[in-house]
Amino acid sequence: MDALSRLLMLNAPQGTIDKNCVLGSDWQLPHGAGELSVIRWHALTQGAAKLEMPTGEIFTLRPGNVVLLPQNSAHRLSHVDNESTCIVCGTLRLQHSARYFLTSLPETLFLAPVNHSVEYNWLREAIPFLQQESRSAMPGVDALCSQICATFFTLAVLSGLHRLIQRKTFSVCFCIHVLVR
Repeated sequence: MDALSRLLMLNAPQGTIDKNCVLGSDWQLPHGAGELSVIRWHALTQGAAKLEMPTGEIFTLRPGNVVLLPQNSAHRLSHVDNESTCIVCGTLRLQHSARYFLTSLPETLFLAPVNHSVEYNWLREAIPFLQQESRSAMPGVDALCSQICATFFTLAVLSGLHRLIQRKTFSVCFCIHVLVR
């Protein structure tokens, strides 16, 4: 098993859906910074949203996009073009020792696969499935939802790592290698 896989499995993220929000035409959702071993995530199923970070970075979220905040940073979600928007919000809890790993990651990890790619199709189906299952009272559903949320995190880390390698920025790769040794 490679070092990154061991690191991700060692930290065993426990995921949940916290909210399913259906929002009207003019809205804002400010979020304060939180506990460092908790990752917040947001996924859009309809409409569009703007994510603003304290650093001034702004991201536009579309259906099928997932953004994860590994450092649980303060942020604000708001409307775009007065569209009705549906957002699924959740958290991933990691062991407190994971803070060293999480602070080596970018402040935001953004999953926005190319339209009609395998990853895109999987995300477009996984998010509604996660919503549906989280509402059921079936035994085992918490484990299922947790593992799907953890898969979002793994995909986001891999996607971010792929972008860093394309830019030839290897600091995160080095940190992961050092942390696992």
